[in-house]
Amino acid sequence: MCLARFLFCFGMRPLFFTLLIGILATTVYGQSPVFKEIRGNIYNVSDSTPLANINVINIRNRIGSMSNSNGLFSVYVFLGDTIKFSATNFETRFLVVDEKIYNYGKPLIIYLRQANYQLPSVSINPLPKNLKDAILNLQLPPDPIALNLPKDPFQAPVPLDPPNRAPQTGGVQPAGTTFTFGSDPYAASIRRQKTIIAEWEENQKKQELVALKFNPKVVKRVTGISDEMLEAFMRYCKLSDTYVLYATDYEIGLTIKARYHAFMAQN
Repeated sequence: MCLARFLFCFGMRPLFFTLLIGILATTVYGQSPVFKEIRGNIYNVSDSTPLANINVINIRNRIGSMSNSNGLFSVYVFLGDTIKFSATNFETRFLVVDEKIYNYGKPLIIYLRQANYQLPSVSINPLPKNLKDAILNLQLPPDPIALNLPKDPFQAPVPLDPPNRAPQTGGVQPAGTTFTFGSDPYAASIRRQKTIIAEWEENQKKQELVALKFNPKVVKRVTGISDEMLEAFMRYCKLSDTYVLYATDYEIGLTIKARYHAFMAQN
């Protein structure tokens, strides 16, 4: 204190302020938090065996590591950070770095409990040993099956291009037209285009599903024919897109079998 008064009184004010700033900087630096390494081992709480490949993450900066084969881990933290321990087959645990853990100075011991996941039950029914023979030997009724399917949505093609509309400029309604308050012809055109595109995409998805359920590979698997006879039968066995779309694979197989017998009877 005497030294500071001496410097201040004898005109050495710049030196006084320099010393004062240095003391304050040293004090602040000494009180700043330290980034410290925390080490430890992770064990299974049921049998105390070391756990490997456990994710150890500092939540504040999302930086961490994984435990090795001996369960050893290392993570850098500040005082007050939270460490997350997680793995697929174990319950997640959070550890807050308080003053006791921050200043512990020894490896930590972490125990994790194995997680139990309750899965829904699944019923598995065995298939016939030879599905192809089961379909070919199936006795079909003499009358055709009435499917009562909905109307074919593919009869009317969806236009891809929206109707041409003359642009309106200047915000003036053309003569001879009716003006509706709040109407926007451009917004209506955009909505129409979006509707057409959505309908076209839905149509494409249905067409892909039809091609997946009824194709030469499916017919060959059911009937066993190939090459020229398969091509001739594909021209004969024309199933509508609506039927293929809504029928099950089993129903499609029955229909292919029935038409195959009719095809062979004619040839």
